[in-house]
Amino acid sequence: MVLEVGVDVDLLIKAIATGSGGTTQFGIRAPWMAQRRFSPAQGTAPALIHYFDMIHDLAASVGRATPMLDRAAELFQRFVDMGLAEYDVARDGRCRLITAAPKGPTSKLNGIQEDIA
Repeated sequence: MVLEVGVDVDLLIKAIATGSGGTTQFGIRAPWMAQRRFSPAQGTAPALIHYFDMIHDLAASVGRATPMLDRAAELFQRFVDMGLAEYDVARDGRCRLITAAPKGPTSKLNGIQEDIA
């Protein structure tokens, strides 16, 4: 969206990366995503799904629920089921997982799917 509305992407990345919302991964991957540079894949769904059970088990061991993790696990599994396992989720996740998101009257993303082949 920021590309579509004309936001200075480099300035936006710098502001987020150096602010309270910044992470090392964001600082590295955001410029790649803005350049649509997704190969070689840095984070495939199967590589990330590998950690979900361990995180869930750890949370369960201290009696904590993981609603966001549970939803992420569903979306990542759907990504794999769609035949996109070898792709970086930063590339395809942004476009394809939209179709897996809950639909409702307030969602402006209903039915949107970008062709990224």
